[in-house]
Amino acid sequence: MKIAVTSSGAVPEASHDPRFGRAAYFMLFDTETNSWECHPNNQPCKSLKLAVMKAAELVIQLGAAVVISGHMGAKARRVLYENNIRLYRSAAPTVQEAVSAFQKGELPEITALDYEKIWK
Repeated sequence: MKIAVTSSGAVPEASHDPRFGRAAYFMLFDTETNSWECHPNNQPCKSLKLAVMKAAELVIQLGAAVVISGHMGAKARRVLYENNIRLYRSAAPTVQEAVSAFQKGELPEITALDYEKIWK
């Protein structure tokens, strides 16, 4: 399974960035190989709405099954949810700690119920 985490740096020890659309990087952790990949989120967008949608497209293209971020707006949640990507909130200080908390079952999931409250 691939886990995408919003990050301010290009290594697992980097600070976890709570912003989904404006995070500098997506760190991708593969649970099958225990390996990390770094993907810049350098979409040239002045509009936050467009940045969020491009970030969501990138996560989908990377094949992530899970996204860990601090905050995701309604549009990002909708796009990711509709692509069967599970969403989790984290306030962990580093990317590595966010993944560790996820693997221990310590992160709250943004569920379908949260999705329905916004879009139904």
